[in-house]
Amino acid sequence: MDVSLVLARILGILFLILGISLFNRKTVAVLLDEMERQRGFSWLGGLIAAVFGAVIVSLGGFWFSDWRIVISVIGWLSLLKGFFILVFPESTVSLYREFKAKCSTIGGIVMVVIGLFLCYAGFFA
Repeated sequence: MDVSLVLARILGILFLILGISLFNRKTVAVLLDEMERQRGFSWLGGLIAAVFGAVIVSLGGFWFSDWRIVISVIGWLSLLKGFFILVFPESTVSLYREFKAKCSTIGGIVMVVIGLFLCYAGFFA
């Protein structure tokens, strides 16, 4: 099986689950507050994002002009997110506060749409 199909399936399912979880604004607010207080959680999240991004970039660094570019963009964005969380923790905490105040529902919608797209590409296309 093509690596891009496997990554599309995995990322599609993850994005659907994470996107739906962002609709629970109360839980998201509690989790983000905890990340602000416990900097170790933030650092661990940065490490996980960096590893996740590095794996995706290593396995699926395709720059074709079709749906597979979405996987590459997700990998690079995850790698950059992990880098910024690990190197600039104070700046990312202020971004978390901003996200908590304004964007959890919008972020959830975007993640669900991307998840549906990747599930379609990975399972049905």
